[in-house]
Amino acid sequence: MKKLLLAFTLVLMISGVFAQKQKIIGSWMMTKAETKNGVKEPYFITDFNADGTMVVMGMKVGTWQYDKKQKAILATSKVDKDFNGVSKIEKLTKKEMVVKKGDNRFYYTKVNRDEVIANNKSNLTGAWKLHPDEYSTMFLRFSAPDSLVVVITGDGSVETSHDSWVYNPKDNSLIVIGFSKEMRGKNKIKSFSDSLLVFERNGTTLTAKKIDDKNNKVEKLTFVYDDFPEEYTDDQLPWRDFDAMVDYLSGVKKIVYRHGVLMPDVNVFNYQTYYSEIKVDPQKPSVNFTNFSIENGTANQYSEKHKGGLSGMYNYFFPLEELSPFRIAGKETVTVPAGTFKCTVVEGLDGDTKVKLWMIDDKPGVYAKKIRQGDNFGTMEYSVEELESIE
Repeated sequence: MKKLLLAFTLVLMISGVFAQKQKIIGSWMMTKAETKNGVKEPYFITDFNADGTMVVMGMKVGTWQYDKKQKAILATSKVDKDFNGVSKIEKLTKKEMVVKKGDNRFYYTKVNRDEVIANNKSNLTGAWKLHPDEYSTMFLRFSAPDSLVVVITGDGSVETSHDSWVYNPKDNSLIVIGFSKEMRGKNKIKSFSDSLLVFERNGTTLTAKKIDDKNNKVEKLTFVYDDFPEEYTDDQLPWRDFDAMVDYLSGVKKIVYRHGVLMPDVNVFNYQTYYSEIKVDPQKPSVNFTNFSIENGTANQYSEKHKGGLSGMYNYFFPLEELSPFRIAGKETVTVPAGTFKCTVVEGLDGDTKVKLWMIDDKPGVYAKKIRQGDNFGTMEYSVEELESIE
């Protein structure tokens, strides 16, 4: 009888340990950390796997085991010593876990992967654009089941972060898990539709607009140097007559272009406005292009191009620099924001950068469209420029 009672007690003990371990196994999101430096909301996920491995944000950091005597999680890590040690369990349910490690207390919420996948099938998926401040532009691309790419541009720099996201329709919250300090944590959604997302973050209301990228076509340039003839002539270029250029541009004050730089991580274009102020002296004759970019509503001059006398007289690509080598790809009627134009299409190289140009036949000096494609340490750099207006 004593042996039977002992065996039964042993089974209960083993069952209890197994039950506690089963509760721990799974993915847990740390929602709050109370430390001597204050209270933080880190929002990152730790996976306590059944095989005893411990994975944080997709990276294996060590191993874990449940200690019944201490009612604690024992963790061992060679990656980061901060993961080592004993975390005493103060609360453990199917959905919540609170542990204390030294003087620090950590709060976790169990992550239900199936529920996350179901909730994330929402209007949030796709690309969004917003302005978190007056100096930068942010692009968000939400993909199913939980992938989020955050790209921030401003002051000539680009920052990219690959994160995860969780949408909770019960409390209208958007939780971003990862390394993007601009989006990480809990965001309160005030409203969202097929075209607009309004959310509150740290007391600030932000509005994002959905990007319609269904017609976002990237015409990749596949030609290489060996595709061009060894000898090429410029007699088929449409702007050889400088007098005709002077005559036409005498009636033009400004040429406005929409310039888009492709951000491959979110597969959208970041657009900016450029324009050229035109001054023509029919007596010399000469043509002058003063080029400006518009940033945060302010026009900034970045270059000036001049043609007249001996200066650039035999550059039939003016106001651009000559391509070398180049070839005539044919004639094409192209539609851009400024209208529809008959063009001579030219392909060529500017150093290592591939270029494709649409030169408007009857408007010398005005390009309907330009494509530039380069390579930066294995990453494609791609931009497209389209004519917006001629004033």
